[in-house]
Amino acid sequence: MNTQDYQAFTDTLQHNLENDPRVVGLIAAGSMARQSHEPDEWSDHDFWLVVQPDAVDWFVHNHEWFPDYQQIVLFFREPHGGMKVVYHNAHLLEFAITDRQTLLNFKVNYIPPEGGSFLLASETRL
Repeated sequence: MNTQDYQAFTDTLQHNLENDPRVVGLIAAGSMARQSHEPDEWSDHDFWLVVQPDAVDWFVHNHEWFPDYQQIVLFFREPHGGMKVVYHNAHLLEFAITDRQTLLNFKVNYIPPEGGSFLLASETRL
């Protein structure tokens, strides 16, 4: 995926989520966060989607909120709870869907000094 398509994908993902009252925030990590490095043609999308507690199952089991969801060829949940999506063009998403309370208990292997970026954050929904 070239960098323009990468940014368009990110913008569409953000747009698909920003007006949904069940969404509390979207936190970008890795190259999606654009903190330590810009995305390149090999970059995947890494993020945490934070939603209202009663919405977690909906976002886990419904794919309409993903950009170009009709192009998804593989969707699976890893044993630790993280999820992966692979598109027809081999683009990869690695992400977690959680509510705010569960996010506070997340453990990660490594947090780079630059951290992540909040792409969406709703104070009224926190």
